[in-house]
Amino acid sequence: MRETKLDFDERITSLAVYEKFLPKLNKWYRSGENIDDPVIDLFNVKWIDALAIPNILVIGSIMRTFHKKPVRLILPNDLRTINFMRTSNFFLISDLGNARLFDYDIEEVNRAEFYINEENRAEHKIHYYKPELLYYSLETEEEQLKYRAAMYENIRYVIAPYKYRQVLMDKRVLSENEVDVLLDVISEIICNSILYSKSISYSFIQTDKYKSIFSISDSGIGFKKSLENKKNLNRYLYNKYKDISEYNDLEDFITILDVLYYSMKQDRRNLWQLKEIIVNRGGTLRIHNNSTQVVFTANKCAGCNKRADECFECLLDAYKKGYSNVRIFNAKLRGVHIEVELKNGGRS
Repeated sequence: MRETKLDFDERITSLAVYEKFLPKLNKWYRSGENIDDPVIDLFNVKWIDALAIPNILVIGSIMRTFHKKPVRLILPNDLRTINFMRTSNFFLISDLGNARLFDYDIEEVNRAEFYINEENRAEHKIHYYKPELLYYSLETEEEQLKYRAAMYENIRYVIAPYKYRQVLMDKRVLSENEVDVLLDVISEIICNSILYSKSISYSFIQTDKYKSIFSISDSGIGFKKSLENKKNLNRYLYNKYKDISEYNDLEDFITILDVLYYSMKQDRRNLWQLKEIIVNRGGTLRIHNNSTQVVFTANKCAGCNKRADECFECLLDAYKKGYSNVRIFNAKLRGVHIEVELKNGGRS
């Protein structure tokens, strides 16, 4: 069997996934020479940003579906990194069910079990969520709203506290009220992914003495089709800019802001509120869809009272000036990918 190795650098960050690995993967699939089996090569990797873990699983899921078999994964030549992957349940989650994502050396994983690293904490685990396809078969908007409300309540008051409260409380830099607000918003994001993505989603939450992070990714239908599935929805920004040729390459950016515009109008905890909570506490929110990532930072957005349509103009202006609040990549990653970084003790 012939193989083509697609490797990572020593440090895997979510930005490196978008800027370096995905273009490499995309180029291989478009080359016309992909009679070989692709191999994800982590041999040189010595550090993996926890924010990137869900995206690696999503990439494995997409490749596994395409090739109809597990993708070979070369593990890092670094026991500390393998042990991080093991203790975070990377291998357990990727092996679940009949659609095992990766083919890897289990002996290497077992050997890494004896590498003691106190930084790897039991609470820092990958979680996954199956899609709920029944939602789209409900005939009326009233039925959908009722179904969604029941699911959100279960996630918010059963699943999220069990999986995430201890991590958020761990460093004692967030008040009980702030933890509850974050659990509201995390639950909203998870609920949206389960109902709208039509794919499995993966999440990771972690704290250290500097910051708390949350990341969730799916390989689903994305924001555009999700919006199209909503009845009688007026895509305000898309309709405003669709006939202006200057914006032809900004469809994914416009779609992300259309989602935030829709979210802003909802009478519940939502993605727009998440943006305000995070940036006003000195944090960062990144929303990636397809080819584009929109970044909201405390430096740029804290204390801002703009509406989502006004926010669009502000971000567009920053993009034209070369700032990195809007990042358009050369390769696409299917689905929606959200990252939150919150500085511990960092208040506005």
